[in-house]
Amino acid sequence: MKSLLVEFLPSCLVAIGTLLACLWIMYWWLRPALASANGVAALSKKVADIHGRLELHSRLLTFDPLTDLPNGRALEQALPDALRRARELRHPLTLAFLDLDGFKEVNDTRGHQAGDQLLVSAARAIRCALRRFRGTDRVYRPYPSGDEFVILLAGADGERARYILAQVLTELEEIGVSASIGALTLPSGGGLASRQLIEQADQLMQLVKRAGGGSVHLKVWQRGHTDRVGSSSDNRSRLS
Repeated sequence: MKSLLVEFLPSCLVAIGTLLACLWIMYWWLRPALASANGVAALSKKVADIHGRLELHSRLLTFDPLTDLPNGRALEQALPDALRRARELRHPLTLAFLDLDGFKEVNDTRGHQAGDQLLVSAARAIRCALRRFRGTDRVYRPYPSGDEFVILLAGADGERARYILAQVLTELEEIGVSASIGALTLPSGGGLASRQLIEQADQLMQLVKRAGGGSVHLKVWQRGHTDRVGSSSDNRSRLS
């Protein structure tokens, strides 16, 4: 017992000292507000200011500043919860990985400003397409320097997901943008972890990209198969 006390006493003292220092700093920062005639109102204003700064900080951590879409960190937080809910309710879930065709060429020939504008327009088009169906579908920009998007379709089985993603391609086509989409549907929300689901959807997208792009390749995962995904697939004809 004595040895444990000796071992942990220094760290406890450091923690107590840090807490006291924080309280002292807070006291000196709040003292002018407390001492003024309108101390309560001033204090409330400072608390509201702190709350606003914390909200802004939280948004900067989970949103892409260019497209105003949830970023990779937000996806890492949301996807495990979506999978858990789908498993509990035995509802389907589809995750799609979308890559813009010809984006590198735009960046190289027209400059990064044109590339950024293309990303903003694409993000707006994808959100517009999803808004027609449900408010629960979300689109993410997982990599701040990439042209990839991840679309999470909670409750969408393979057939419905194919239709929604075809509408996404159509919406992009209307602004002159082609995209390659790989998607994987989990019929009852189970079978794969978050990272596996993203990786396999990415691999399906790469197949579309190698075939020339402008289409959707969706597979339905089936438990017990020796292959990585099931045999149900769909290829949408290439957009002109």
